[in-house]
Amino acid sequence: MKYPCCILYALSLLALGGARAFVIHVPQDYPAIQLGINAAADGDTVLVASGEYHEHLNFLGRNIALIGEEGAAQTVLDGDSASVVITLSGGEDSTAVIQGFTIRNGLAHDQDQAGGITVNGAAPTIRENVITGNHHFEHFNHTTAGVYVDGCARLFDNEISGNSAAGVEIHHDSGAFPGWVARITGNLISGNLGTGLISYGPADILYNTIENNVSEFANGGGASLNFGNPLNFEHNTVAHNRLGQPDHPVNYGAGLWLNYPAHVNDNLFLENTGAFCGGGIMVATPDLLNFSRNQFIRNEAYLYGGGLAGNYELEEIRCYDNYFLENSALEGGAIGIPNAMMFVQRNFFVRNSSDSNTYCGVLTMYEGWSIILNSVFFENNARSALLYSEYGYSIANVFLGNLTTYLILYDEFSAGCNILYDNACGDSFPIGVWNMGYNRVNDPLFCDPDSLDFRLQEDSPCWTENCGVVGVLDLTCEGVGVEPPDLASARPSDFRLGAPYPNPFNPVAHVPYSLSAPAKIRLAVYDLLGRERIKLAEGFRAAGEHVAVLLGADLSAGVYLIKLSAGEQQSIRKCLLLK
Repeated sequence: MKYPCCILYALSLLALGGARAFVIHVPQDYPAIQLGINAAADGDTVLVASGEYHEHLNFLGRNIALIGEEGAAQTVLDGDSASVVITLSGGEDSTAVIQGFTIRNGLAHDQDQAGGITVNGAAPTIRENVITGNHHFEHFNHTTAGVYVDGCARLFDNEISGNSAAGVEIHHDSGAFPGWVARITGNLISGNLGTGLISYGPADILYNTIENNVSEFANGGGASLNFGNPLNFEHNTVAHNRLGQPDHPVNYGAGLWLNYPAHVNDNLFLENTGAFCGGGIMVATPDLLNFSRNQFIRNEAYLYGGGLAGNYELEEIRCYDNYFLENSALEGGAIGIPNAMMFVQRNFFVRNSSDSNTYCGVLTMYEGWSIILNSVFFENNARSALLYSEYGYSIANVFLGNLTTYLILYDEFSAGCNILYDNACGDSFPIGVWNMGYNRVNDPLFCDPDSLDFRLQEDSPCWTENCGVVGVLDLTCEGVGVEPPDLASARPSDFRLGAPYPNPFNPVAHVPYSLSAPAKIRLAVYDLLGRERIKLAEGFRAAGEHVAVLLGADLSAGVYLIKLSAGEQQSIRKCLLLK
């Protein structure tokens, strides 16, 4: 039996084209979820009451919404370790929705499957689920247990954790979905026994937390990006991922394996370990790459590139406005690049370390050019040299308190407008470095370098007539301009409830909100008497940007309050419903 429905996100999508949407209740109308799916048509919603359901579901090519009425904490789909829990393979598009379930104990047998959700030739929207404890029969052989997509994907605000192989694997079917881009936003991908996220194709990977994944057999502990245009990896937290067996590093890119040009900006790479090369990121593409505003903190690699590494095919790399803090490797504690043109500007290199007697540098270029501008090198520890580069320039940098035998090892290197002070090797460049002029021995008078505050006291020598600003920040201790990044919290975005849009609305509005850290939240709509009228979202959400959908068809016209709560934090917005 079908009923008219105005429930949740799905029906706002299905109203397109004037089609009448219906809701099928399980178990009220049908005792099993698959029976409800069998009875549904495009545009319908199968609304599942709370409980535990032992089924293996197939959407049968239907663009319907499958929704757990009480959310993932109360609605469980259990595959009994027998087969895939949910399959979509009939060309379903983004109006096919899976929302509000715990999906567990699925088992995949084929390479193009995952135990939790398997998508082949489809492009569904998968949101607000907990996908955990799923398996692949060949978990030791580069397989995926949580979500496998060969088509296109929309993954929003899911927790994908504790699966016995890779968490998520996305392949783009350009024939079926030309011009489509996968959207992976706001997910927690954690504790999987394989790479957290694997992508083959165009993708926007934004505001996710990818942590505590362990990949013993493949490159990329947190994420592996292999091709796609566009390919955007931004505002993610990639933390505590590991490659290989402990003390036996064999693979590359403990945080991120990057095998295609991508925009990698505004991410945190924190304490990723076990890589042979590339503790934070390993670049395995020859193309030009730009990295901006990332934070690389306490990542480790066995051979080179504790924070960032590249292979011998890489031709050019550019690093702007990044922080490298306490990363370590045998060679190239912060950055290790074998053979490329490297352009480094406005970066902080703080307390990184390397332990080789040969190509030791905190920043190492075995062969090639390096141009290092307006950066700060503070208290780095390298047994041999701070910088190793075959050719290059050091211009307008600050070298303060570094524990190295040499500041630079070189074949042909030039230096000008640098400030050197209190370095263990002495405050001068080795004989043979061409002095371009205006190199000085002065205390740079940072405001509080021990607390990573590299703003400048008013009488700092880093303001110069001949060289302009030396170092990174043109700021006083009073904080004119942007503050230095908060490396203690190291999380993107703020706690914020945005303005609903449109406002006034009838009957659908979108409610944006953002979180500074993963949190359990509640987002609800209240009338002016304080009575809750609609629950928009509840449960765990990852750090980053989110959008909820308010359907006001069952509300009377008037003013309503939207309240977001997360722990002790809360925010309220007004909205006006017109009818």
